[in-house]
Amino acid sequence: MSLTSARLGVALSIFALILSTTPGCHSSRSPGPRTIHDVTVGPSETQVEPEEITIWSNTPDGGDEVRWKLIDKDRKADPTRKLLIEFERPDAFSKVKLNANSHRFGVFCDGNECHSGPIAPHASGKFKYWQIVVDADGTQNAADGRIIIKP
Repeated sequence: MSLTSARLGVALSIFALILSTTPGCHSSRSPGPRTIHDVTVGPSETQVEPEEITIWSNTPDGGDEVRWKLIDKDRKADPTRKLLIEFERPDAFSKVKLNANSHRFGVFCDGNECHSGPIAPHASGKFKYWQIVVDADGTQNAADGRIIIKP
């Protein structure tokens, strides 16, 4: 192997590494097992980690899912309040239900935790949703979030 060929090989390897680790530089990933992404909300409805999440629909078992958890000021599960997650459109996840009061589409929620369920067929793009924290007295406080679904 000549010195020029070796340098070219090293340069190509470095370039491939940079592309593979730079956000937004690849449009899809190899299908792998489903990942359940955790999102924490709290203690306020405006405090969300991560603020925006990218999930993938191209897994052999139906795509990634999201689990939201409401936390208190000590970053522990908050048993005194409830969490609701509602999307403006029904086409992100396949098991959403229309909320007749808000006219948005909610994922399954039980107390302080919500689950997206499977990604809807052909879902792709940015989806706005609302995380709604319901206090013990019934007061609701809402803030919006984003999910990006990649094919």
